[in-house]
Amino acid sequence: MFSTLTWESFHTLSNHFPHTYNLLNHLNHLGIVMLMYTAGISMIYFLFPPETPHDGDVKLRAIYWILMTFSAASCATATFIPQFRMPKYHILKIAAYTSLGLVGVVFIVHGIVKYGWEVQNCRLSLALTGGMAGANFWVQRFLLSE
Repeated sequence: MFSTLTWESFHTLSNHFPHTYNLLNHLNHLGIVMLMYTAGISMIYFLFPPETPHDGDVKLRAIYWILMTFSAASCATATFIPQFRMPKYHILKIAAYTSLGLVGVVFIVHGIVKYGWEVQNCRLSLALTGGMAGANFWVQRFLLSE
C-alpha cells in the first residue's frame, strides 16, 4: 500500500507541482525499496518455515532477515542522502540496490538447494514469481529506460 501510494503521489503531484519533484521521487524510490523488503521478508518466512524440523532454519531466517534489513536500509540511506547523487558516490548507491536484489536471489537459491524445487515451488509459486521478475526486468530495461 505504501509503495502504491508513493508511486501514485509521485506521478500525479510531480506533474502539477514541479517543486515537489525531488521529494516525491525519493519517496517513490523508498516505496519500491519497502515493497522489495516486505516481499523478501515474507519469502524468507515461507522458504524456511518454522514448522520444518530443521533447527537451523530459525538461524537462517534471522541471518537472511538481517541481510535484507541491512540492504533495504542501505538503499533508503542512498536514496535520501544528497551525496549519493554525486558521481563520486554513485557506485555505492548502485551497490546498495544491487545487494537488495542479490540477497533475494541468494535465499531463494538456498531454499531450493535445501528443500528442492518442488517443495519451494509449492510454497512460493516460484515459476510465477520468476515470470513476474522477468517481466519487471523487461519493462524496466526496455520500456522505461531513460
